[in-house]
Amino acid sequence: MRAHRSWLTPMLIMMACAPTPEAADDPAPEPEVSMPTTKPSPHDAPATLSREAPRPTVGTLVGEPAPEPTPRPEVPFAEWRHKEPIYELYVRHFSESGDFKGVEARLEELKALGIGIVWLLPVHEIGSIVPANGGEAIDAPFGNPYAIRRYDRLNPEYGSDGTEASAAEDLTELVAAAHALDMRVIVDWVPNHTAWDNPLIDEHPEWYARDDQGRIRSVGEQFRWIAQLDWSNRDLWAYMRDQMVAFRDRYDVDGFRIDFAHHMPIEFFRELRAALEVDRPVFLLAEANGREYHPVFDMTYDWSVYPRLGDIAHGHRPVTTIDDALYFDQFVPYLDAPEALSMRMTYNHDDNGVWTLQDRYREGIRTFAVLACTLPGKPLIFDGQEAGMRVRVDGQIRESAPLTHDPAIKLDWQDPDGFRPFYTKLLQLFRANRALHHVGFDDFRKIDTSPSDHAYAFVRRDGEDAVLVVLNLSPHHLPAVRLEPTDNAGSIDGDYVELFSEAEATIAAGDVLDLEPWAYRVFVRGPRDATAAP
Repeated sequence: MRAHRSWLTPMLIMMACAPTPEAADDPAPEPEVSMPTTKPSPHDAPATLSREAPRPTVGTLVGEPAPEPTPRPEVPFAEWRHKEPIYELYVRHFSESGDFKGVEARLEELKALGIGIVWLLPVHEIGSIVPANGGEAIDAPFGNPYAIRRYDRLNPEYGSDGTEASAAEDLTELVAAAHALDMRVIVDWVPNHTAWDNPLIDEHPEWYARDDQGRIRSVGEQFRWIAQLDWSNRDLWAYMRDQMVAFRDRYDVDGFRIDFAHHMPIEFFRELRAALEVDRPVFLLAEANGREYHPVFDMTYDWSVYPRLGDIAHGHRPVTTIDDALYFDQFVPYLDAPEALSMRMTYNHDDNGVWTLQDRYREGIRTFAVLACTLPGKPLIFDGQEAGMRVRVDGQIRESAPLTHDPAIKLDWQDPDGFRPFYTKLLQLFRANRALHHVGFDDFRKIDTSPSDHAYAFVRRDGEDAVLVVLNLSPHHLPAVRLEPTDNAGSIDGDYVELFSEAEATIAAGDVLDLEPWAYRVFVRGPRDATAAP
């Protein structure tokens, strides 16, 4: 078992450390990126294209002409892009009504939880559930929102009276209500592929990729229900760019999450960002990871640490695998990109129906959530995670049952296990304390522990603010965990308040902690609650 690594700065890591056997021989597998209920095959690296082409006419978005934008929150973009946690939700399941009004009604609850950015899963008109144009039926009897039939129409089921016009009006009001609460809204955009009954197949068949027989091909064997667009066609670039600009203007959204971004040319996103930011900045989240996606995107997925967490919880990997992922995949490659954000999470919609939180983290759900909310980056909370992800099916409450695409399945908000106050403390700490949300990651310092096989500790600092995290990532009782910071880690000595117990604590190097199975301790110096009066 290797000793833990301690860091002063990523540059010192690069100079002082050599690749470890685990990093060289057992690299973290990149998670297969998928639609909500399936797992995909690996994809090629994105290409870069430079050919110019005429700009096609843009379709008209449903609804009345874009209204005057609502008064926008005054917090500068450069600040909220770093400090505001993200909440991912599926409109169908989030409320009893399963529409935009149902989301709007719960915005104040999300605000109190500590959420600053609401990410809506795709809101466009969904393709037919029956085969069309040589493709296969959609993989869900109620339709899959990642199979887009029209980019210029919203899903009418999200409108209060079941029409496209009401959906357009209600989305506009949802965004305005979020802005009034100093929150932002981003929408999941699906540009890589379409449903098989999308009119573009007839209007622009040249925009679709072909197989060896010249037929429009699907995205892949596991995604036969969606048709692959051909991103070597610059007319397609112009069409998609114009649709996204029109959508932003019509609904005043604050940005987009880009589905399958890893399968598309980065140069397209450069052009897209320039077009979207003519008058104000937008927040772009890529379903991708890698240095090449920054600064075109504000945030990318953590496909380095995140895939290893389940193995750690089940004892299949040591806790030091976190160090290897941080060092080789995130710290060193991003030395010249301190503004780049990594999305930290313990669950997202691609996991739904694949495994449950209990399956993956055993009794350590909260412990790994603490890790995800305190590592460099920004935390994501998934649909209902703050209430234990219980769902109601046919009037019965089920623990962590898959949401699927059935609108009759609803989240249960009773929260009998007290997850909401737990996540509220974590997210409000993230927002309040600059040690967690400031620009860059070079403040991260690993704290060595003895024993070192199950405990994981680190400190993050910004001026006088500090957050010291000590975790037991195992089901084993660790009665005597000694904190042994090296010189590179700096001094941890001082007075803190433990976040969850609110007990005052004086910490010093050499202190010994008694950690029960899956224990978590978050010692804070500085602000702990962004809602507290200054």
